[in-house]
Amino acid sequence: MSEGLDIETRARDGMALLHCAAIGNNHTAAKRLIEAGLYTKVLDSSRNTPLHWAAYYGNLQVLNVLLQAGGVRERNNDGRTPAHLAALGGHVEVLKVMLGEVSSMEDKDRSGCTILHL
Repeated sequence: MSEGLDIETRARDGMALLHCAAIGNNHTAAKRLIEAGLYTKVLDSSRNTPLHWAAYYGNLQVLNVLLQAGGVRERNNDGRTPAHLAALGGHVEVLKVMLGEVSSMEDKDRSGCTILHL
């Protein structure tokens, strides 16, 4: 990371640099931010972690980087895990990876929906 760069910088919606790396599938930036000490479970204003966004957009490369750091079952404001968002986005390959980790098809969001409902 460059000197003077504040890795804790946030946008108005609470997104941190790691959220942006997750959305853009920039696994190199994600690795560097994590190595520089950025907390991987950082939350945006909807309580989404970077892993939520990587799952929603189907970004497998950065998803794998984030999975190594944990947080698979973190829930957002709607009670959804990253696996719920992968299902919402229609990303079967992401779901396979996540369900192979520790996510569960039984996890319910605030509306009582599992990933099978989405």
